[in-house]
Amino acid sequence: RSGGTLFTNTHTFFINKPVSVLYSNIIFNSGSAVTGSGKVRANTGNYGYIRLDIRNGSDFSAELNIHYGNIYAYSLLPLEYYTEFNGKVKIDTGAVLSSGSYTDTLKLNDDIVNNGTLNCNCRFYGSSLENNGIVSSPLFTFGAAVQSLAGTGKFTNNYCVANTGSSVILNSDHQLHKLRIKNGGSFDISGKTLKISGNSYDPVENSGTFITSGSITEFNNQSVNQIIPVSNISYNSIRINNPNGLFLTGNLSIPSELSLINGDLDLNGYIITLSPNAILNETPGNSVGGNSGYITITRDINSPSDLNAGGLGAVITSGANLGPTEIRRGHAYQFGLGDYDISIKRYFDIIPTNNSGLNAT
Repeated sequence: RSGGTLFTNTHTFFINKPVSVLYSNIIFNSGSAVTGSGKVRANTGNYGYIRLDIRNGSDFSAELNIHYGNIYAYSLLPLEYYTEFNGKVKIDTGAVLSSGSYTDTLKLNDDIVNNGTLNCNCRFYGSSLENNGIVSSPLFTFGAAVQSLAGTGKFTNNYCVANTGSSVILNSDHQLHKLRIKNGGSFDISGKTLKISGNSYDPVENSGTFITSGSITEFNNQSVNQIIPVSNISYNSIRINNPNGLFLTGNLSIPSELSLINGDLDLNGYIITLSPNAILNETPGNSVGGNSGYITITRDINSPSDLNAGGLGAVITSGANLGPTEIRRGHAYQFGLGDYDISIKRYFDIIPTNNSGLNAT
């Protein structure tokens, strides 16, 4: 009740739903508090659910352990759309923490360890999210100054948001659905692999700071094709892992590697520019193509021997110094003078600075 306190001390307070009932409802009124260095553990068993009716003005500061089954956290009072936890939250394997509806939001102010399922809109203000399970939040928003995201799990639904003023650091490879970085927010994936499965327009949106040094961004939806968003984004390496393929929406620069392990990339009329030391890595049946656009690399070439610059497929041998040389690869048919003089859907334009006496093959 209002003014009442549940003090966990160093112990565990168990909330177990009786087997004979569909649900248990626990009310935390405004002015009440749950505190202490112990924890509150909720467990429904294999049937029904527990509803934690946590009302505005209450203080739930003890650690919450969602041990097993379906646990809902929301207020039954009208116009109370936020449910706030001030202590750590741990969701065990086989457990699900949900809100009441898509209009309800959990405000999580301390660290989270998720080994089960987190299924609700969330605003996260703790310093560390270890996600080894599933986050199926329609909207998961990072809101604190410095926050860590790690774990072996995945985000499966809608946006993960780095809000204004937040600084999110990816500390392990991770799977997201879509990523949105707001103005004044940052998301740092340096040295890690960020996997994106979103299939709508702009699965990555950046209005803030997206730090990608030494990283790989993998597009890996397995059901429908995806786009590679390019607006205000500088990738390091890109990996294509989508059997339905991807297509560009603008020109793209690759400092390190463009790798196609499953699915094609349609240039869609745009240009991919590889840095001088970057490489295109295509695998059998998975390639860059499209009826328009091209992929290009410019490299200083001197006396090359079987040089396949950038992995584009044009192998050059010459005893001369070609100087800075651009190699373009396109994928439209080329036509000769005869009725049947039609090429395969690949051509190269090789443009050396020195174009005399090369004797190149």
